Amino acid sequence: HPEIVDAFHNFIDQPGIPLLTTTLQCADTSVNAMVTQSTYANVGITPVARQWKVPMCLTADGNRTCQLVTPPSTQIPLGAKCPATLFPNAEGTGYYRFTTDEKGWMAAISQLPRLDPADQYTLYHNVDAAMRGGTASATDYFLTVKALAPIARWDVLESDRRSVFNMIDSLREMRVTGVIAPSDLPKLQTFVRANFGPRLVPLGLAAKPSETPANALLREYLVQLLVEEGHDQALMAQLSKAAQAYLSSNGKDYGGIAPDLMQEAMRAGVMSQGPAFAAQVFAAMQKSDDEYFTQSAIYALAGSEDSAMLNKLAGLILSPSLRIGDVRYVSRYMQAETAARPVMWAWFKANYDAMVKRVSTGGLGGAPDMLQFACDTATEDDLMAFFGPRTSKLEGTTRTLKEASDKINRCIAFKQAKGQEISAAIGALK
Repeated sequence: HPEIVDAFHNFIDQPGIPLLTTTLQCADTSVNAMVTQSTYANVGITPVARQWKVPMCLTADGNRTCQLVTPPSTQIPLGAKCPATLFPNAEGTGYYRFTTDEKGWMAAISQLPRLDPADQYTLYHNVDAAMRGGTASATDYFLTVKALAPIARWDVLESDRRSVFNMIDSLREMRVTGVIAPSDLPKLQTFVRANFGPRLVPLGLAAKPSETPANALLREYLVQLLVEEGHDQALMAQLSKAAQAYLSSNGKDYGGIAPDLMQEAMRAGVMSQGPAFAAQVFAAMQKSDDEYFTQSAIYALAGSEDSAMLNKLAGLILSPSLRIGDVRYVSRYMQAETAARPVMWAWFKANYDAMVKRVSTGGLGGAPDMLQFACDTATEDDLMAFFGPRTSKLEGTTRTLKEASDKINRCIAFKQAKGQEISAAIGALK
């Protein structure tokens, strides 16, 4: 099968991701999916034109059809009857992004409750990518989020707090970069609480002896979503109380919540109770020799909006009390928060020489990532001005500096192209 070998080479020998624009064409006697190929790119970024031979599997009313899509466009026969539903990447097995026209998006979103979990996961990611690429609207995105709220599995929500991939990280990235305007956050938070809060009720906050791992993970990510993107005050009060019991008992009393919620419980306490609670977390961290607790405490403290506490947290990097292996958590969690990021950056610049002594030039290769969630030209200029003259001395920063700069510029273009549209879509949320 030389055509398969050729298709493999298309993917192995060139960068980029194919974007397959799929539209349904229904005639009296025949039905086709018209698939047009281009290169995926974020809105505002002009991609290098590339071509692939793409193995594509789609479903029409549940019937699966597979074909090799060749450039520039391919017609895929679907029989004689116009299907009610068309899904352009069956179970997400194809390595490509797909997009469609507005009628196609509305049809796909309306069928979300009837899709299997793999297709739900795939549709979310493609709507998110299409919004960022300019081929789907912000309304499409939030309609998808709303449709998934009562049915999504934990893996649609899952967060690693570092990337823009699943739902929590996507919403967080738009918030911390300012793509979602601060004035729109109360409306978005209300939307998150109203649509995801009911999912948490039957799960509760306490672990159940017979519950599945999937339900335990769903609880964990729902709590994170409702705290950080929903600002659910009632939930945060429960979690803060449990975190207080945990800190007061030196880690013996979880206050009736599942142990894997304690990290988010401490952050809820920092967010809702302020500096006094943050001081308790900081003191407990300095007494602990447990790496996971230290990581959790740093994560909780990074959610503070108190500049004194944030500077204290950044300063911990130079303290012998913090293991070298834990330094990365301070940078990772502070860079991902609106209030903490500029504090971390200012502290880093002021203490650069001491940082080099503490972690070595090799250990600072990823330092430009500190501003990967910035979204303005002034910060990007500052990043380049600081690291540009130092790349020859810091191993690996030539690449990571370029990556951070590219991320900032993509965000700027996304915000310019979609910021007002996203604001309008949030304003219309119910």
